[in-house]
Amino acid sequence: DSAAALRKMEEAEVELVCFNLDVLIEALQGPCPGNQEFLADTDGFIAALDKIMQSPFHDRVRVAIRLQVKAAAVKLIASMLESRLDKELKVHSALSRELEPVAFDMLRTYLNKVLNKSEGKVTDGEFEEREGTVLEAMASISTITTELCLVPAYLKKLQSIKKKRKKAS
Repeated sequence: DSAAALRKMEEAEVELVCFNLDVLIEALQGPCPGNQEFLADTDGFIAALDKIMQSPFHDRVRVAIRLQVKAAAVKLIASMLESRLDKELKVHSALSRELEPVAFDMLRTYLNKVLNKSEGKVTDGEFEEREGTVLEAMASISTITTELCLVPAYLKKLQSIKKKRKKAS
């Protein structure tokens, strides 16, 4: 199971995953519609990104590295949606089928916790770096949500979650 494999990774392995995600981000930006569609159509790729976003990773992996790899996964998803002009929303549809809005809510919660727990516990330089990574990831999540709402099925899922929250509060 890939979720278990992520939890067992050593820090160097997580850094390697992050490096690979960065290479893929570069291959998508520009944008490059062919590469965006290729990754969207690759079996298991979107699910793997989802698992990275949700993985707690092992405690031996520093928080900064966990934060970087999760932010890279989100940035990669946002890069898959960059400047898509196709009316059939091919990439959007593939992502909306695989990704649940609640996964982004969970990631937002994680990002906020990391930032709040870091304040006063790390050097100013480390805090500023984490803050920058968190803000970039939050911006990517916002972009992804906006773009995926172009797909009616995803918008319906998001609206359903919002209704449940309203009832609960």
